[in-house]
Amino acid sequence: MSKETKKSTPKKGNKTKKKINKAALIIILSIMIIGIGAGIAAGLYIQKEKSKNLDVAFYKLSDLVKKELENYVSQSYDGKITFTDISEEQFDARKIAKKYDLFFSWNGSAVSKLEKYSEPLPEGITSQMPTSLRRKAEKALPIIIDHYEFDYYRKAKTDAGLDFPQNIVELESYLKKMRSYTFTPFFCAGGNDDTLLALIGGFVEAFGGTASYNELISNFTKRPSLAQTLDFELSKSGKKQDSFTLRAILDMLRNWQEEGLVHPNWYRGTQVDVEAFMDVKQIAILFTPLSIHRTMPYKNVTEMDVDRMPVFSVDISHGVIAPTVVAVKLTNQKLFDNALYIFAEDTTQEALCQKIKLGPVNRSSKVYDRQSSDVRFLVAACRDGALPPFGDAVFQTNETAKHKVAEEIRNYLKNGPTGVYRVTSTTK
Repeated sequence: MSKETKKSTPKKGNKTKKKINKAALIIILSIMIIGIGAGIAAGLYIQKEKSKNLDVAFYKLSDLVKKELENYVSQSYDGKITFTDISEEQFDARKIAKKYDLFFSWNGSAVSKLEKYSEPLPEGITSQMPTSLRRKAEKALPIIIDHYEFDYYRKAKTDAGLDFPQNIVELESYLKKMRSYTFTPFFCAGGNDDTLLALIGGFVEAFGGTASYNELISNFTKRPSLAQTLDFELSKSGKKQDSFTLRAILDMLRNWQEEGLVHPNWYRGTQVDVEAFMDVKQIAILFTPLSIHRTMPYKNVTEMDVDRMPVFSVDISHGVIAPTVVAVKLTNQKLFDNALYIFAEDTTQEALCQKIKLGPVNRSSKVYDRQSSDVRFLVAACRDGALPPFGDAVFQTNETAKHKVAEEIRNYLKNGPTGVYRVTSTTK
């Protein structure tokens, strides 16, 4: 009898296992597809980021400074970079903020107008700077520093047996003694608007410290006229009895003219006049920016000792009138942060110092010479660090208004109160 052949039936467990294997395969394939898609998307994103154009704006910088800044920005970013030089007529803070990623300029009113559109600086970027610079570098990165200096003719100082004057009272006494040694004890290229305004602002700061200097800037920003600001009180300590006015500063300079402490027409002086007097050793103290000092004949500048403007009192907070090239970040795009970090590196600071011959912002960077070192020391030694000169602080985006005020000051220095509207109230 033949045996009946039985049809085999798969076990339930095997069937379930096959279903699980199939589901797992689908999941794995799905994950792979998602992963590949994500990888492609990430690659496209990275490619897009790398190809993003870096738009850089320069404002009122010399060709030398622009060339060096362009060099380091280009080293820091592999993508396309567009560099644009903005004129005063083109300056519009809102439009600049929308169009550009980075903005480079001397610190002044242009930077102040961009502040509300700017982004915080990258973390830790100012760690190598002295405290006086770090404290104010939230929205503008200091890169290199100029300085309005007092240059003392060394031989006259030595022959008279004098040391550097330590305050304004000693300065006037020093100049009186220098009448016996030089034709013009004090001089500067006062015909240059920036130099004239830097000197006037410097004396305000010397008498009343940073607080008074900021009041001066605020007053002229609101009322860009000598007549409307001449008699506003500038306080040294916040106390009324310590106050003084811009008129007092200008009258002091008029007295210097009458007493022969300064050339009677110094406020029209040019750089040609400066160098002519220096050639014959007839200036005891010269007021000039370090950047101009660098252009003068070697035989003249080697005979001068450099210091900052003396102050009235060290018991109040001071800064130094030191024009500073700064960078402002106008985008939240971190991809461009390296274009800022590179300027905080010691190697960059040292190279910039060697080529531009101004002061570095890092506390330990190597310097070009003693004058570059002095700039950094003076900025670090003053609590309020580098202050923009009066002209840049108020009129950086309006040369016409700057020249108008400079001419009003020259007219006062020549004629006194005649023709100047006298403010009857000093209420702020």
